[in-house]
Amino acid sequence: MNEERYLLGQSQGSFKDVYQRKLITNCKVILCVLACTGLIVFQESFYSISSRRKSSGNSPSLTLYSPCFRNGTHIPAKFGCSNCGQVANSVPLTWRLDGVSGSADMTSLLLMHDPDAVSVTGLDFIHWFVINMTLTDNAVIIPENASGNVKFMPEGSVELRNSNNKTGYHPPCPPDKDHTYIFQVCLINRMSKRLDWITFYDARDIVHRLEGCLCGTLKGVYPRVTTEKRKDISD
Repeated sequence: MNEERYLLGQSQGSFKDVYQRKLITNCKVILCVLACTGLIVFQESFYSISSRRKSSGNSPSLTLYSPCFRNGTHIPAKFGCSNCGQVANSVPLTWRLDGVSGSADMTSLLLMHDPDAVSVTGLDFIHWFVINMTLTDNAVIIPENASGNVKFMPEGSVELRNSNNKTGYHPPCPPDKDHTYIFQVCLINRMSKRLDWITFYDARDIVHRLEGCLCGTLKGVYPRVTTEKRKDISD
């Protein structure tokens, strides 16, 4: 009976005061742990950027472009499966980082994907996925047809599997209509490991994980490829 009264706050004042003080203390401890945990996660994600902002106070930015096509225009045929029966070259890309200095504790990640493929394959198709690209300078260049050749890929690069379950660049080859392909380069902390990324086959999962990261985006359109041309390529 006394225990029931205590839990209901009907016991003597001294017991009630002790209980309230313990409750307040426990709440403070829990809030402190949650706050510290959130701070650690935030620091892990943004340390590389926030600690290297230039003294000018400019906001950091990452600009991605290709020497072969402008943002929102057509990707040249040689980078897709309309390449006259030849193996398609991977797209050349360049990106520039402003407002923050490059450092060895930062890496960049490249994702090329096709959101228009969802209606065809059920996936936001991953065409090219590269992680661990060392960023020691404020500009990085991937030359044409670099995929699969470590000599031409940025230092430390690891090309992962695309949605076709093959490593490296998978050329655009839309079967139903013109598709818009999205290239993204994002700045991430080097603490991110390969094992964190190897299980993805749908780009939507990767894009979701990159929310909040500093990224540069480039879009290119590739025209529909006829069944005959697609058959020639597969043969």
